Amino acid sequence: MRNWLPNLFAERDCESLVKISRSFCLLTVAVSIIASLPGCNSAAPQVVEIPPPEVTVGKPLVQKVTDFYEYTGRIEAIDSVEIKARVSGYLTKRPFSEGEEVERGELLFEIDQRPFQASLAAAEAQLAAARAEVAETTARVNRYTEARKRGAISQDEFDTAVANKLTAEAKVDAANAEIRQAALDLEFTDIKAPIDGRIGRASADVGNLISGGLGSSPLATVVSQDPIYVQFNIDERALLEYQERARAEGRETRPDRLIELNLPIYLGLPSEDGFPHVGLLVFGDNRIDPSTGTVMCRAAFRNNSRFLTPGLFVRVRIPKGDARERVLVEDRIIGTDQATKFVLSVDENDVANYVKVETGPIIDGLRAIDDGLTGDETLIVNGAMRVRPGITVNPTSEEPPPALAADESLPDPTQELDAVRKEFLEYEGNTAELDTSETSSEEASVGEDTSDTDTNTEAPAETPPDQEAEN
Repeated sequence: MRNWLPNLFAERDCESLVKISRSFCLLTVAVSIIASLPGCNSAAPQVVEIPPPEVTVGKPLVQKVTDFYEYTGRIEAIDSVEIKARVSGYLTKRPFSEGEEVERGELLFEIDQRPFQASLAAAEAQLAAARAEVAETTARVNRYTEARKRGAISQDEFDTAVANKLTAEAKVDAANAEIRQAALDLEFTDIKAPIDGRIGRASADVGNLISGGLGSSPLATVVSQDPIYVQFNIDERALLEYQERARAEGRETRPDRLIELNLPIYLGLPSEDGFPHVGLLVFGDNRIDPSTGTVMCRAAFRNNSRFLTPGLFVRVRIPKGDARERVLVEDRIIGTDQATKFVLSVDENDVANYVKVETGPIIDGLRAIDDGLTGDETLIVNGAMRVRPGITVNPTSEEPPPALAADESLPDPTQELDAVRKEFLEYEGNTAELDTSETSSEEASVGEDTSDTDTNTEAPAETPPDQEAEN
């Protein structure tokens, strides 16, 4: 018993020492690991500085330019005539070539004339018979007049003779009318061009039987070529601005006298750069479309080259006023903050600033700034996505946009407007207005010539409009 107890306590002491030794080792390792951590170092942490963002900056362009309204228009012929036959018959001639230009009065189609020549001959024969009857009844009335004086015939017989004479004379008038109608029908067999223009595809060839009259089908269509219309719609505000400017300059402002505004209209074809064609505003509709707030207008253009084809869509540019200095920037540098437009500028300390702007139209690829910029600012043109207002940036300068060659795409309208106006008025046949554009000496000479020649001259009868359009 005595030997067992000391051994028991000795074994327990050994186990305790082993556990204590293990715990001490673990504690030593933990202290070593903690001591090796950076946070336990007494030195202060290093701050990493972010460099300012690099941006490209440049000056806006300040230049004297003209503001324009731009619209889409469509070319239309001033006159477009459907060629129809007035009489029926077999087609014997078609001397023109499809697509060529024809002149007023040129023969386009000819219908077989023989039946109409026969009708004219028959009408002339009826006239001869009526005249013979007039001669016979006139002689009878002359004889009855002497017989009536002698009491050889009754008053009733004399009245019958007079009535027969009047009837014979009426037959002469009817025969003359038949001759005129037969002559017209014979004339209508020659179908001629009513206007100068270009003729389209023919719907009938030689040998076909064609029907005449108002319900007949068109044989072809002729459209005028020079001058020519361009039709487009402008907003009511623009029209009022033009009229106010003309009134301030003392020029004509009546809606039916838009040609007196002398307003140049510039035109460009889809295949052309700029607007090389100059025309003159000549017509505005009598009402504004309430659904669109626009009014239909027409401008006249010279078309010597025949490039302006009816039905073609074109670009139309109308100047708002005289040229003035504008601040111009590239449209891509303008940002949008909800409904607000802005640009980012850089001051002398290279600090980015938020600048609110009001934008105007695009002029030759550059956006006009109506308010917010003076032209002396330095604007961020590249790298704006990395910038927020108030931070410092590292700017690199860029050359400003090149000056606009505004006059290269727009010809001088002065001489062209006078030429368009004269040609348009000549085409319309408005000689009274045409005379006002000539010099006073020319007006005087024209007045003398007309006074001498018109005294004993009778004006020829005019052809009815419906006859011209169809023959």
